[in-house]
Amino acid sequence: MFRCFQVSNFRYDHEIKTFKIIFEKLKNKYSNSNQNFNLIIQPNILGSTPDLIIISNKLIAVADIKSGAGTITGNENSRWYSNGLEINKERENPFQQIFRYKFDLLNFLKDKLHFYFPPDFIDSNINLGHIKGFVIFDNVIYYDHSQLQTPTRKWFKVTSALNFHKDIDSLPASMINLSDPDIETIIFKILKIDPSQYIDNYPLPEFVEPSEVKLRKVNIPIKINIPQLYSKHQKILSYYRYCLVLEDLKSSEIPESSIAINLTESPLALSSFSTVLTPDLKIFLDKQSFYSRAQNIQLLLAYPVFDLKDSKVPLFISTTNFSIKNAHVIFSISDKYEISKTFISRVMGISDPEQIEFIKSNVDKSATIDEKIDIIIQNFNPEKSSISIDTLKKALSSYRVLLFWGTWGTNFKVIRELEDIIKKGITTQELSCFISQSQIDNTPHPENLSLLIFSNLNKEQELALESAFTKRLTVVTGPPGTGKTQISFNIMANAVIHGKTVLFSTKNNKAVDDVCKKFEKLFPNNSITPLIRVGNKEVISRLPDKILKTINTINNNKTIDQNLINKVKIDINIIKEKINELESEISKFHQLQLYYNSIKNQIEFNKSLYEFEKLNKSKIIENLNFEKENILSSIPKPFIDFFYEMRKNYPTPESLISKHLSALTDKLLGKLNLLEKIILLINKKYIYNKYTKIFAKLSSAFDPPQIEFIKKMSKTLPDLFKYLLLAKSWEKDIAKVIDIDEKIKERESELENIKNEFEKLIADLERKLVKLKDDISKLAPKIKQYEEEIESLKSTLIEKSKDYLRLFYISSLTPNLVPSLQSFKTSIENSTIISKSAFKEVLKAFPIIATTNLSVANVVPLEPYLFDILIIDEASQSDIASALPLILRSKNIVIIGDPMQLKHISGLSNDEDATIAQSCDIPEFKLNYSNKSLYLLAEEISNKSANPVIFLTEHYRSYHKIIEFSNSHFYSHIGRELVVKTPPENIKFKKINGIIWIPTQGTEKNKINTSEAEKIEEILLKLKNYIDPDISIGITTPFRNQADFLQRYLYKLLRPGIDVVDTVHRFQGDEKDIMFLSLVVSPNSESSLLWFINESAKQLLNVAVTRARSSLFVIGDYNFAISPNKSNRFRYDYIRALAESSICGTPDDLL
Repeated sequence: MFRCFQVSNFRYDHEIKTFKIIFEKLKNKYSNSNQNFNLIIQPNILGSTPDLIIISNKLIAVADIKSGAGTITGNENSRWYSNGLEINKERENPFQQIFRYKFDLLNFLKDKLHFYFPPDFIDSNINLGHIKGFVIFDNVIYYDHSQLQTPTRKWFKVTSALNFHKDIDSLPASMINLSDPDIETIIFKILKIDPSQYIDNYPLPEFVEPSEVKLRKVNIPIKINIPQLYSKHQKILSYYRYCLVLEDLKSSEIPESSIAINLTESPLALSSFSTVLTPDLKIFLDKQSFYSRAQNIQLLLAYPVFDLKDSKVPLFISTTNFSIKNAHVIFSISDKYEISKTFISRVMGISDPEQIEFIKSNVDKSATIDEKIDIIIQNFNPEKSSISIDTLKKALSSYRVLLFWGTWGTNFKVIRELEDIIKKGITTQELSCFISQSQIDNTPHPENLSLLIFSNLNKEQELALESAFTKRLTVVTGPPGTGKTQISFNIMANAVIHGKTVLFSTKNNKAVDDVCKKFEKLFPNNSITPLIRVGNKEVISRLPDKILKTINTINNNKTIDQNLINKVKIDINIIKEKINELESEISKFHQLQLYYNSIKNQIEFNKSLYEFEKLNKSKIIENLNFEKENILSSIPKPFIDFFYEMRKNYPTPESLISKHLSALTDKLLGKLNLLEKIILLINKKYIYNKYTKIFAKLSSAFDPPQIEFIKKMSKTLPDLFKYLLLAKSWEKDIAKVIDIDEKIKERESELENIKNEFEKLIADLERKLVKLKDDISKLAPKIKQYEEEIESLKSTLIEKSKDYLRLFYISSLTPNLVPSLQSFKTSIENSTIISKSAFKEVLKAFPIIATTNLSVANVVPLEPYLFDILIIDEASQSDIASALPLILRSKNIVIIGDPMQLKHISGLSNDEDATIAQSCDIPEFKLNYSNKSLYLLAEEISNKSANPVIFLTEHYRSYHKIIEFSNSHFYSHIGRELVVKTPPENIKFKKINGIIWIPTQGTEKNKINTSEAEKIEEILLKLKNYIDPDISIGITTPFRNQADFLQRYLYKLLRPGIDVVDTVHRFQGDEKDIMFLSLVVSPNSESSLLWFINESAKQLLNVAVTRARSSLFVIGDYNFAISPNKSNRFRYDYIRALAESSICGTPDDLL
C-alpha cells in the first residue's frame, strides 16, 4: 500500500520536479506491496519542516531534497560541495540539517507515543534512535559514503531522485516494527495528519503547468522549402533560419510611434535636411536615443510609404543620424538607400526567401536610384503585387518621409550563416547538443593552468572562472548585482596569459561595451589591448586605427626582459601560496566551528534519546511494580513470606503443597463409597473427624502462623479446605510475582547500563566540546587578522596580475604577426572578410573578440572551434537562433543569464512560430524561437549533463530591503539564499531607502495614468533638495503609452544623460540610484491590462525593482493592490507583496 499526504507544498522548483520523480517511483514500487508505505510532505515538527517524513512497517525516516549534480563531497562536520559549488552556503550542512530534523522528530514523538502505546511495545518496536535520514539530490550524483563515520553510515544516506526508491532499503535494519493500525495511530493521532491531505497524484492539478495553447496555422509571407533528404538537425536549423527571415521581414514595417516630416524635394536626392525642433519631435528623438545603441535600435528614414490594410510598408529605408542646433534638427541620411524586404514580400508579392534576397541584393548594389527603380519594375508581377507600377511612380513624386526607431535588417548576417551551416553540413558536438537539446559531454578536461584574479571574486565566481577553462558547458546565473560581469573579464584576462582565445557576445550593445570598458581598464590608458570590439559599421570603422596602433607598437617594441616577467610571476606565486595558507587556517577555523556545533547537536540528541529510553524503561518498571502490588494485595500477609520461602526450596512450577491439595481436591470431588455412606448414617461426626485429621495432616506443611490464619478465617469445615484451595492459587500468584521481580531486575539493570553508556558517551562528547571551545577561542582573534591580511594580499595580487597580463601580452606581439594584421586592416577598410587561416594569426594579437550575436559575421569567419571559449552574457534576453553560429565557432561555452529577467522580444506570434515549425516538418518542436531563451535551453542541457548551474549568491548593488524583496519573491524557488554585501558607498541617496509606495488614486485611460505622472512630478520637485548631481534617477512603467506621456510631461525636470524615462523592457540592463515605477493600472482598467502585468509579473516586477540602488518609489493605487477581493485587484500576489513590503506614505510625510 502506498499513500502520500501533503501538509504544504514545496517552495522551490527543483523540489517539485524532484518529488514528482520520487512520487512516481515509490508509488510504482509500493502500490501493490504488502508493506504499508507512507510519505508526508513538509509537516511542521516542533517548528522545523523536513521535506519528507517516511513511515512504513519497518521504517521511520526524514528526508530533504537538494539541488546538485556530479560529485558530492562533505561529511558530518565539513562544508558540502556539488562539483565545487557549496551547498547550504553559510548555513548548516545537509547532514546537520537531517540530524536536526531527526532530533526534532525524536523530541516530538517521545512526548506522545506513551499516550497511545504501552511501554513494552515501544521498547520492542519503536526505537527512536533508529530514525533514518536521507539527502535526495535532483540530478545524477556520486557520493562516497566512506567520507562519513561508521555509526553515521548506519542511518544516513545520500542519494538521488532516480535511486531513492532503491536506496530506501539499503540501510541496516532498524528496530521499527509497526502494524498497519500502529501506523494509522502515528499518522493520524500523533502527527495529526488530516485524511483530506491525502493525494493520489503529484503535482496536484493547481500546480501542474498550464496545458499548451492550441495553435493554428496562419498564412505567412514567405515560402518554406525543406528538401526531403534533410536530417532532423537540418530541419531544426531551417526552422530557426525561417523564423529570423520572417522577423527580418516584419522589422521594416513602420510602427505607430513614427513621425512624419514633409520635405520640399525628394529625399532620394538629399544627403541631409533640416527641420524645426517641435516638442513632439524632441520627445520622439529623446525617448529612444539613450537606449538606441544598447538595444541595437537605429533611427530609420522610410520613403515612400505604402498604406496596406494592416500596416505601413516602406519602399526604401536608410539609416539616419541627427544633431540639434539653434532649435533645429539636422538629419544626415546615409548615402545607401536599401529596399525593404517587407516591400518585396508584401507589396511585390514575392514569398521565396532566396528570391527576396536576390532582388534585394540586385537593388541595393545598384549605384543610382533610377537603376534601383528599374530593377524593381522589372520584377513587378501585376498578378501578385498589391499596387500598380503607376501607384509606385506616383508615390515617388511625394516628398513625405517617416522617421522611426527600429532594428531593421539586423538578422541578415545570421540568416546567411545558418544557411551555410545547413547546406555545408558544418557542425560540432556542442552545436548538435544545442540543436537537439540533448546531453553534452561535460567531463572536465583539466589543464594545468594557474588562474589569476583581476578583481575580487567570491567562491562561486572563482568556480565559474575555473569551469570556463575545464568544461564544455558552464551555465552561470544570479540576480542583478551579483557580479556576473566580473566573471567575463576575468575569463578574458586569464585566456590572454594562457594563450587562449575568447569570443564574448550578447544581444545588447551596452553589455558588450560594459565588459570591454572593464577589461580595457586592466591596461594603462592609451595602451594597446588584446581586445577588439566588433559591431555595426560605426564600431568597425574604428578598428583600422586600433590595428595600426598595434602594428606600430610591434614595430617599435623593445624586447621585454624575460627576467622581469618571471619575477612578477614568482611574486604572484608567493602571494597565492600565502593566501592559500591563510585561507587554509580560516577553513580549519570554520571546520572547528562546524564540528563544535555538530558535537553540541550530538550531545542534545543523546540526552534526549536517553531521556526517552529512561522514561520508557521507567514506565515498564513502574507497570511491573504495579502488577506485582496488585497480585500481592490479594494474598494474606502470612502466606506471602511463606510462599516466597517455599519457592526458594521448590523452584519447580508444582510445589509439594500444590500436589497434596490437588489430590485432596480430587478426593473431595469424588463420590463417597458405600461403607462411608453407612458410617455417615450411624455417626454424624464421622466425616468431620475424618477431614479434620486430613486437614491437620495437609496443613502440617504450613507454619503455625498460616494454620492459625486459616482456622481464624474459617467458620466451617469447608472453609478450612477453601483456604487450602486458595493457597494453591496464591502459590501460583507468588510464582508470577517472583517472575515479575526478575523482570524488574533485568529492566533496572538495562536502565543502569543505558545510563552508564549515555553518561560515558555524553561525557566524552562534552570533553571534546570543551577542547574544541578552547581551540576556537584561541584561533578566533587571529581570524579577523587573517581575513584582513588576505584582503590586502588579494589587492596586491590583482595589481601583480595586471602587471603580468600587460607584460605577457606585449611580449607575445612578435614581428611575424604584422603581415596578418596589415591584411586584417585592409579587409576591414574594404568591408571584406579575412581568410580563416589569416584570422587565426590575427587572434594571436587580438585573442579577445567582443561583439553582439548579430554582428559577429561582420569580421569573424564561420569556422568550427575557432575560439577556445565562448561567453554569451545576458543569455536570458538572447534568442537561440542567433547564438548557434557563435556556438559552432567555440570549444568551451559559458552561458550567463538570469531567467527572472524579461526574455527576448520575438517579432513573431506563436501562431507564426508554429506555422514555420510545421512547414519545416518538426511540428512537435516547442516554440523555441518565440518562447525559449538561450539561457533556459543551456540550463536544460546542463541539468541533463549532470552539471549544476552555478548560482551567484552574493549581491553588491542595492539597498538590502530592495534586493531582499526580489530574493524572497522571485529567486526563492531556485532554492538559494542571497547574501547581501552591498558596500555602504553604493547607497548614495540616504534620505529614505528601500521600497516606498506613494498611494495614488487615479484613473487609467488608453494605458495612461495622469495622476501618477503628477505625483512623480511632485516627488521630483521635493527631491531637488536632497540629491547630489551624481545621483541618477530612472522612471519606468510597464506601458509604452505611459512612458511616452511621462517623457512629455516631465522632460523639463529630467537631466539629459543622467535621468531616463522608459518602459521596463527598455530599462533592462541599466541601474539608477533612485527608481520610480508607475503601475498605471487602476480599478477602472480593462482586464487585458491586468492580464498584461499578471502574465509577466515576476520578470517585469523583478527588473523594475532591481534597477534601484538606493530607493524605489512605487506610484500606484495602494488599496487596489492590497484588496482581498481577487476579482478587484491583480490576479497574482506579487504586486500585493510589493505593497506589503513597502514603506507607505505621502511625499510630505516621507520627504
